[in-house]
Amino acid sequence: MKILYKKGIAAVCRIAALYFMAFLIGACPVAAEEEQKTPGIHTWADLQEAINESGPGELITLTGNLTALSSDSGLMIPAGKHLTLDLNGYVLDRNLDSWGEFGSVIQVNAGAVLTVRDSSVSGGTITGGYHNNGGGILNRGTLILESGRITGNTVLHTGGGISNDGTAILLGGSITGNEALLNGGGVCNKPKGHMTICADVVSGNQAPEYDDVFNQGTLTLQEAEPEEFHFEDMTVVRSYMEELAILPFLVMLAILLYVVWIDSYLSRERKRIMLWIVLLVLSLILQNYTEYRMSMQVG
Repeated sequence: MKILYKKGIAAVCRIAALYFMAFLIGACPVAAEEEQKTPGIHTWADLQEAINESGPGELITLTGNLTALSSDSGLMIPAGKHLTLDLNGYVLDRNLDSWGEFGSVIQVNAGAVLTVRDSSVSGGTITGGYHNNGGGILNRGTLILESGRITGNTVLHTGGGISNDGTAILLGGSITGNEALLNGGGVCNKPKGHMTICADVVSGNQAPEYDDVFNQGTLTLQEAEPEEFHFEDMTVVRSYMEELAILPFLVMLAILLYVVWIDSYLSRERKRIMLWIVLLVLSLILQNYTEYRMSMQVG
């Protein structure tokens, strides 16, 4: 009776082990499924919709050049949003050659956080804005510029590239070739603004006064290169968390392998078969995880 009981327990454990392996395969992120959930961004309106529907710390990656239509407004980052926009080597063009209402390329509202970066080597660009202030980006929240170019924007008053009335941290990229008809062709830091500029991010802009930087608030100039400047960006933390997501699966798989190996009711041949099954499951998990990470980088 005891022998039958032990054999029954062992059989249940083996069945549970097989179900567990199936669960691991199904639970591991699959790139193809992720791609189906990610809508394409083909128009200016698509990008605004992606911004509106973005979750905390979400990365939005451009997949092509986007040019605003005459019926489009500037892109709005609503209060409460915290996202990263990867230009990915493409051009974001507001397409204005004269003043337009909501004529900035991007407006960051108070309470919003926007990180702009360009993961390509060709240089993604924010251009074509024409507004009162902040032709490229009008910031009232928190703006972090990691890389990319802000160029070819014009304003009637101040801040051809960026007008800041919140917190702006310009770590890298370039703000060049912008124009203000009053002052601050590159950037304007308003009286309530806090701005940090690293190295020579702002240069080669035009204005009757203060071609590059017009400061009325709190301005910090960092001579260090961007990689030497440290700033706690939650999108980086989120990236690290994604890297660690596979660890629980690997730990559980190792435990499963140990349980199978010490099962005294399995013959050596069956243990060898189970070992091959576990290795196969591990290879599938690693393959799916690798494809998932690559799809996230491509966007």
